[in-house]
Amino acid sequence: MNIERLDLTIPQRRLMEIFAKTEVKGDYGDQCVRALLTYAQELLSEHGYQSKTLDSMLAGTLPRLDFRRYFDAVMRDIYDCDDETCGVPPEELSPQEYRESMLNCFPKMFHDLFPEPVQYVMPGLNLLVTWEMGYGNIIKQELVNIHDSELLFVLQIVYEYIDVCVSGWPEYHQYFLSRWTHYLLTREWPDNEALFKQKWLEEKELREAFQKANAHLAKENQEYSDALKEHFITVADAARAVLRVIYGQDNVEKEADAWRKRIAESGIELGDAIAGRQGRKFYSAAKVIKAFQETNRETVTDAQIADAVNARAVSKDKLPL
Repeated sequence: MNIERLDLTIPQRRLMEIFAKTEVKGDYGDQCVRALLTYAQELLSEHGYQSKTLDSMLAGTLPRLDFRRYFDAVMRDIYDCDDETCGVPPEELSPQEYRESMLNCFPKMFHDLFPEPVQYVMPGLNLLVTWEMGYGNIIKQELVNIHDSELLFVLQIVYEYIDVCVSGWPEYHQYFLSRWTHYLLTREWPDNEALFKQKWLEEKELREAFQKANAHLAKENQEYSDALKEHFITVADAARAVLRVIYGQDNVEKEADAWRKRIAESGIELGDAIAGRQGRKFYSAAKVIKAFQETNRETVTDAQIADAVNARAVSKDKLPL
């Protein structure tokens, strides 16, 4: 359907034009979000409102963002820490701990865009990042006193679209599609029944396709969540798994025993063990990985150690107890 031929009033047509014509580059491109926020800025000005933070964001004049402070705030909120409890700065975590924290506690966007800790983030780099790191909430607070229902609805659509881009979760997609469709269906449309009946049928098929896709993604997300449950392994099994990567063979008992003793003599804390058959002791795979990385004297990388141990570790319900 050619939207130029639709006799739609502002802001319906403007929003449709933005979604239809804005090219988004990359997995986390902010081009469409920038266009939506620019249009929101125009609407606010027309209605006599202003968000100074939004103006500064679009002008690129916001102060730089403190990544360490943001990381600490998110972790405190997730683990319900009080202000006097001292958190661990991201740069003091091991690469594996940092990646796991980013993957489990932050939107995936941050895991992909910041594979290593940084000190500061420039707000003009990506509006999705800038919005999520706190400025989005500030903008919402500055506009909390708006009472115009049409303007509020447009702003809500913009907010929800940003949430979709940041989170990537199927539930957010479904919610946004529902709100967007509701917005379009409850506004005045031109008197062209045949045209919009056909449009409704096309959109019905599209919604059904999205629902099937969302169900599939929800299943994948659940499987991924289950895979992230804590796994366990003995130090000896971990040593064999890592050394097989180095030597490419199973006969590594002598070398594995030497590395096991090295870890024991290092005094590295492995946490509480789970007792298994024949006196075997199973430890958290994450702590075992860290112990091997800290005592590594071999030609193997930290990533290879993590991959080898994770491939051999098992969940608690599968331990031979």
